[in-house]
Amino acid sequence: MQPKHRQFPSKWAADSFTEYADQAFNNLVATFDNNKTEYPYIQQLDTFFKKILGNMTDSAGVVESMLFFRTHAAFRAGCMLAMCGHAVECNAVLRSALENALYALHISQHSGYGELFLRRHDSKEKRKEVRKKFEWESVMGSFKQSNPLVAKTAEGLYERMIDFGAHPNEKAVSSSTKINRLQDRINIQHTYIAGGTLHQRRSLKTAVQVGLCGLIAFQHIFKEKFDILGISTELSRIIGETRLVTKREW
Repeated sequence: MQPKHRQFPSKWAADSFTEYADQAFNNLVATFDNNKTEYPYIQQLDTFFKKILGNMTDSAGVVESMLFFRTHAAFRAGCMLAMCGHAVECNAVLRSALENALYALHISQHSGYGELFLRRHDSKEKRKEVRKKFEWESVMGSFKQSNPLVAKTAEGLYERMIDFGAHPNEKAVSSSTKINRLQDRINIQHTYIAGGTLHQRRSLKTAVQVGLCGLIAFQHIFKEKFDILGISTELSRIIGETRLVTKREW
């Protein structure tokens, strides 16, 4: 186990990049210490991922299992970015987490898609076939068949992440930019780290929703495992608490 208190190198935060990294790290710690709304759910969802990973003992759903690992890794990375205050940049990583989870569900519902997924780079023909079979509308369609209510939330969440940073878009730029019109010039300020702001709170909420949607997708793949570990019951509780499938904000 790593020590809780560590000594940073003497030149740490003495240059522009590590100064920036130090500010981000301080925001990460501050979010952990002060955020009592979203972070507790992030912690719980991460625990659920870990429980499933600790019980990946059977050989069924090999590709789906690999995508579970990637979903968890992207979820963690996206949560860290959000906690650090990277309220725009976290959207691209969180979108990847959701995509990994829904790809896994899509594969589980279509015979032969797992092997096709693994053979993407075998030839130009295979690459073309993968692109066709894994068009996003088809992937989301598999989620809609399994869980229409949560899929509707996931669909809106996916578009929101694209709007706020997963793609270069107006909302991603304008939400982190402040323009002051002075008498003789225009002063443009751009926020790199949005610690302690409503923009960061939105990114933390997005992280929780992505984690929930991802786990629910995998619940349809590994239902027995989720039920035995008690995760299905816990997910239902969190869905109710966060009102995931309603328009109300928690």
